[in-house]
Amino acid sequence: MKARILFAAVVTQLLVFMAFCQAQTRDSVQPRVLQRYDKDGDGQLNEAEQAAFEKARSARSRTSQAVRQSPGRDGAPGDTSRSLSRISGVIISEEVSPVHMIEVKSRDGVTNPLAYRLPDGDGPFPAVILFHGGTDQQDEETVSLSSLTGATHTRFLKKGYAIAVATRRRINMNEERTFEVSDGKLSHCGNSLLDCIAAVEAVKEIPRIDPSSVVIYGGSAGAALAIDTASHTELAALAAGEPASHLFLWAGRGKKQLSKEEQRHADATLARVNCPVLILHGDKMKMLLDVNQGPVLTTLKRLGKNAEIMIFPGHAHGFYWGSGKRNKDMTVADLEAVVEYADEFFRKHLATQPSPLE
Repeated sequence: MKARILFAAVVTQLLVFMAFCQAQTRDSVQPRVLQRYDKDGDGQLNEAEQAAFEKARSARSRTSQAVRQSPGRDGAPGDTSRSLSRISGVIISEEVSPVHMIEVKSRDGVTNPLAYRLPDGDGPFPAVILFHGGTDQQDEETVSLSSLTGATHTRFLKKGYAIAVATRRRINMNEERTFEVSDGKLSHCGNSLLDCIAAVEAVKEIPRIDPSSVVIYGGSAGAALAIDTASHTELAALAAGEPASHLFLWAGRGKKQLSKEEQRHADATLARVNCPVLILHGDKMKMLLDVNQGPVLTTLKRLGKNAEIMIFPGHAHGFYWGSGKRNKDMTVADLEAVVEYADEFFRKHLATQPSPLE
């Protein structure tokens, strides 16, 4: 009997102590909560203010959970299909930077999802449009999740860029090579290119984004599409991660030297590129390195374009996303060096400079 009474007394004291600690924590947090959500300044949260607080708390939880469950996800078949990055995205709460979804309509009426996030503040902001790799189209969920958890994507957001994650119709390698995009300009990338052009134009219309400070960061097929897109619409700059350049060169893969006909098509496309071009490359994918360091870069420079290549030794295809099945040993520092290099390149050509998030 005495043991039961003693046990009950101990439990009671423990509950009282826990309630005291909880109250202390609540009291210490309450001023900060009130300061942010008490819009009318009356010292307490009304129904609308409480609802806003609960929504923000839910968004924080969703962001953290998404990053934990899908570290570094780019979602791109092709350059990241076999292995999602072990490098996590930077956790930036949706309370600070919500995910906005829009439908982008191409010239022929087809729509694709696009997710974008803006830094906190009034803007204007520069914007990075991210073009995934692979030949397939992405669904809305993948596009949205990439904006939340992408290792590269969120690092650009942290640096103060608005980010926009775009997708496009499947690249059909059997399409006619003389697909007319506009004004007699031809492309091998067909309807996929129409979607990429529409994505750029849609991002330029987003409030608080400076339309003169829009850049593209693409990988593999997305990098090739970035270069082709720059020959059809105005951009401030672009960074192309190991572009699958045969898509716009109308040539076979890995060719160190083009035929006269292939070179003529290369000249026609690259002559229209109207912005500075940075090619990001590892040294493991020799087939792509030969063509990008050879015909692509030399043609751009011969045509008087502002173009350069940066080679990151030891990295394989997909490293620009912090992923890829042959980049198992890639570190956070490795990826951040890639993003930093691209950021410094972009800054040279932006009218509106990014301001890092606190």
